Amino acid sequence: MANKKEKIPAEMFDKMQYILRNYYDGTMHSVFYYDTTLDEEIIKKALKYVLDNFKIYHSTYHSSLVRSYWLVNEDYSERDYFKFIETDDLEKEENNFITQQVDEKDVCQIKVALIRCKGKDTLCYLINHMVSDGGDLRYIYLTIAKLYNEYLEKGVFEAKIKDGTRSNLQVYDAMSEEDKKAAKNLKSNVSSVKNVAKFPYTKSLKSDKNMIIKEYLPSDEFLAIKAKGKDYNASINDVFTAAYVRAIHSMCGLKESDEVNMSCMVDLRRYMPGGQTVGITNMTGYMPCSTANIGKTMADTLKVVCESNNKQKADKFMGLYSIPLLNLAFDVFPD
Repeated sequence: MANKKEKIPAEMFDKMQYILRNYYDGTMHSVFYYDTTLDEEIIKKALKYVLDNFKIYHSTYHSSLVRSYWLVNEDYSERDYFKFIETDDLEKEENNFITQQVDEKDVCQIKVALIRCKGKDTLCYLINHMVSDGGDLRYIYLTIAKLYNEYLEKGVFEAKIKDGTRSNLQVYDAMSEEDKKAAKNLKSNVSSVKNVAKFPYTKSLKSDKNMIIKEYLPSDEFLAIKAKGKDYNASINDVFTAAYVRAIHSMCGLKESDEVNMSCMVDLRRYMPGGQTVGITNMTGYMPCSTANIGKTMADTLKVVCESNNKQKADKFMGLYSIPLLNLAFDVFPD
């Protein structure tokens, strides 16, 4: 009798990302450039170690009206998650790989390419956002790098890998009973806005083409921007948000007085011990940034952005709004 496949319950953020795949690219794309070559075999061993320890990365999503779930694939192989490419045209091969998407029906929810060009390696990652967010994306990068270095030095893997619940409810575990009760009652929809502007979609799906537009920011320029922001008590995120606001005003022909509302994402690990989730998952909340009367200069706009963001940051429950509402919706309505 064949062994019955293991099921992993779909969490709230899994389901939400599944719905949102109809509106944006649900794959996280990352590229790391190295000035030397990496050991291909160790990379493959480290990846296999990670996949073996995180079943969600070798699972296929099954949507159901009542209870959606991930079905664990035990018969996955290297070809399902790794590719080695040698080329004289790095940009072409990198773009061919990185503009792909990971489908929830795939055997593995992570795909990696090691591209070798002229004595240098590039490591490309594709990871389904349904499985994890940027916080755990970073955790996976650091874990693979640590495993690689361990094996290079000792010939074994010793790094401890976290393993546990993927539930979004873990965000409340470390709170006091009073704060937990208050946070679980934050059902207001903070993403609601009065005026909505939309960019048009392409007229035909046939004219669609996946692409990633890359901009290179030299480290000295980045550090100069960061330092200048400190003169205004602004974080680097505040500075880039202000630049984004000005770009939107310019593109859309808005007046200085026009209001723009933006979705700023908050890593909810800030409420958790050690700033880490128990298992690999999504743990991201929403913080609205509203700007109007942005002024004529970047400094003027930065001041407005900081005022909006600082007001949000002063809220002890920042990013936790609407999560109870989503939980209720997914409990009450069919997926």
